[in-house]
Amino acid sequence: MGLPSEAIEATELIVTDAFHGGAEPQMELTRREIAARLRPLLEKGIAPVVTGFIGATTGRATDHLGRGGSDYSATILGAAMDADEVIIWTDVDGVLTADPRLVPEARHDVR
Repeated sequence: MGLPSEAIEATELIVTDAFHGGAEPQMELTRREIAARLRPLLEKGIAPVVTGFIGATTGRATDHLGRGGSDYSATILGAAMDADEVIIWTDVDGVLTADPRLVPEARHDVR
């Protein structure tokens, strides 16, 4: 779509409590990291593409969020950015033109 983007490791953004395999975000620290790293990109029209499933302790050791960690990462980012909504597409075969549960004629948007 021509939108500039930048890849970002979630370990730069999500600060965890060091409970490996089921880490919880430290939201105050996470909000600060996200604001410092993502807001400038968004203000420049750059779409951040953030990895999921992981974060890092305050000592910067990689930490795993556990089962469902990628979806959890998305909601952590959304909450930290005060997003109106977070949409997770995990139950479809690729990206479709609409939600196939609501629009039976939804199709893959191949460009």
